[in-house]
Amino acid sequence: MSRVQKSQQKVDALQNQVSDVQDMLNNQISNLAQRGENLEKLQSKTEDLEQSALMFKKGASDVRKAMWWKDMKMKLILGAILTAILIVIITVVVLQTKPAQ
Repeated sequence: MSRVQKSQQKVDALQNQVSDVQDMLNNQISNLAQRGENLEKLQSKTEDLEQSALMFKKGASDVRKAMWWKDMKMKLILGAILTAILIVIITVVVLQTKPAQ
């Protein structure tokens, strides 16, 4: 093999290595671009989830307030009924124990 052929083989081998490195770098750049897109999608989903959480929190707060008022109304009604029953019972007892004139 001549000296020129050996040199050409070395040049070809180096070119193959350079080509491999270029392919690897192109793949890495493509992967980085894909990761960037994935991060943007993840950020968008995170913002959507945050909005949903805020809406849920407001809805839960509204339901809690509505249930508190419903519970309070029920307690007030029961208190009024018990008060009325007590007044009737006390009135009956007082009238029965009152001496006849």
